[in-house]
Amino acid sequence: MPLTDPDCYHYHVANVRDVETALDQVARDVSSAISHNHTKSISSYTRLYAFLLAVWAEARLRKLLFEHHAFSPAERQIIEKQQTHVGKWEKALKIALQRCYPGTVFSAKGKIIFREQERYRFILGTIRCDLQAIVAPRNVLAHGEWLYIFDSNGGL
Repeated sequence: MPLTDPDCYHYHVANVRDVETALDQVARDVSSAISHNHTKSISSYTRLYAFLLAVWAEARLRKLLFEHHAFSPAERQIIEKQQTHVGKWEKALKIALQRCYPGTVFSAKGKIIFREQERYRFILGTIRCDLQAIVAPRNVLAHGEWLYIFDSNGGL
């Protein structure tokens, strides 16, 4: 039997909290490694923290998608169809703005036409720059390229 939306939300909240606990612990561990000048540990903990930060961003999006009255099942499907994690965040932002400002936010061509345009651009820039900056390393780390990163030709 499929989970209800409130159940999904509950589990996504638990995921976010657990990842936050892991992030806190890794931050303490890297601080300790820094204070003891354990160079190898510093590097490993930094990679682990970056990986967990990307996991947190993914878990946070899932939580957001199931917030009460945030997105309909049809809207969630549209968001989930996006090819990249950054694309999912961008689509969620656009749908949320369309809901907050129905009929006035986007023209027929999808361009913003309201006075909070700068706020939208700032959030979109944050998604495209800051989120992308943590998602790309996560993909590399998730594929086992922990210490050495290979290019598409199999070289370093």
